[in-house]
Amino acid sequence: MCESNVVNMIKRVFSSIIKPMPLDEYPDYDTYWGKRRKQRKNSPMQRAKRIARLIEPNSTVLDIGCGDGTLIREICQYSEPQYIVGIDISLNEVEKLKKEGFEAYQINIISMVDPKNWTAC
Repeated sequence: MCESNVVNMIKRVFSSIIKPMPLDEYPDYDTYWGKRRKQRKNSPMQRAKRIARLIEPNSTVLDIGCGDGTLIREICQYSEPQYIVGIDISLNEVEKLKKEGFEAYQINIISMVDPKNWTAC
């Protein structure tokens, strides 16, 4: 496959997966997380436990879209990562994680990455 075709394919795939969470019923991410926390069922925790058990000790972990930190907590419980950091669009969630002693940053990746600007190497 031609290099430019590969780059274009990657652009299309990347563009389709880095769209923000649909907020149809929520005005912003902080409201979304507040309501999600109240509606939370057991499945996100079960999923986090399964993922956490796959992380090898002494790994470096970046949790993109860490939200309320469910996965970060589970990884720390079931593995011994050398370094773990979370990033999320919600400043409120990031601040809560920092208060728990985790390293976390508020970053809007979507505004930082524009696949239209990608070029083949």
